[in-house]
Amino acid sequence: MRKLVVAALIFSLNAYAVTEQAFKENMDVSINLSNTNYNRLVVKNDKIIKAHFPDGALAIRGEEDGSLYALAVKQEPFTLFITTEGGHHFSTTVNSEEALGKTIEFTPVQTKEALIKTNVQVKNLIDSLMKHMVNAEPLLSFHIEAVKSPSSRLRNNLTITPEVIYQGSNLRGEIYRVYNPNNKPIELKETWFLDKSIKAITISEETLAPKREARVYRIMEINHA
Repeated sequence: MRKLVVAALIFSLNAYAVTEQAFKENMDVSINLSNTNYNRLVVKNDKIIKAHFPDGALAIRGEEDGSLYALAVKQEPFTLFITTEGGHHFSTTVNSEEALGKTIEFTPVQTKEALIKTNVQVKNLIDSLMKHMVNAEPLLSFHIEAVKSPSSRLRNNLTITPEVIYQGSNLRGEIYRVYNPNNKPIELKETWFLDKSIKAITISEETLAPKREARVYRIMEINHA
């Protein structure tokens, strides 16, 4: 099997109809592709990185946005295997037809078991990230960057200063320094540092003594939408 790349591809994107096609991991779905016009294949919120099919069955061209333009050459049904950047693997039974080109958007179907597994993995990653942040340790797949930003006023005359960012693909960790310039202790409340994107928070001191510092560790989810 090989990929056949077509150098010339001229068409209007606006003329293409959109068809949604759900798929499950390592399962096969059936699609119809035009043999007279190019079709656009795309995986929702992902990029196609590999496409395998019988020699001469398709004329294709990959794009930088991760989509794939394909023209069915073989008249008989054949199998197209697709692999994505996000780790999805599935196959399609391609049927050739004389029709206008279309856009087919493949949408992964997440099973209940897969969803539970994903939630557990995310929780474990959050716990691990928090531990590494508190201990000032690096964590694989996270880029650590010192922040040079001015301090700002918090309630009760406290000052808060961003210090370090742990940047990952789906999670972001932030470390802040909180200083108490007052002559009396101040109780630090988690609600002062929360918003809807925060998944976990740790404060090094429940009560901040006068002229002392505390650290606030926050982990937020990155929305790619």
